[in-house]
Amino acid sequence: MEVKIGVNIIRQVFAPDHDWSVLYFKNVKIWEGHSCESENIRKVSEALSGVFLQYEFTDENEIDGCTPDSFVHIRGIKEL
Repeated sequence: MEVKIGVNIIRQVFAPDHDWSVLYFKNVKIWEGHSCESENIRKVSEALSGVFLQYEFTDENEIDGCTPDSFVHIRGIKEL
């Protein structure tokens, strides 16, 4: 996992088998649910001089309404 000091990072974590997506900004969950346009989020992140990163959940217990409130507390994840 890459961490950049002073850079706003928006992370999107997918659960493709469940059609579920979660957004984290500065390690805090800001949105969770079905349908999330990755390209729009990427453009907003770039406009804010930020970085947009994508991941996939690998732990079934963290999906569908039970996702951690903090990105750093996700147990099962892989970078895309």
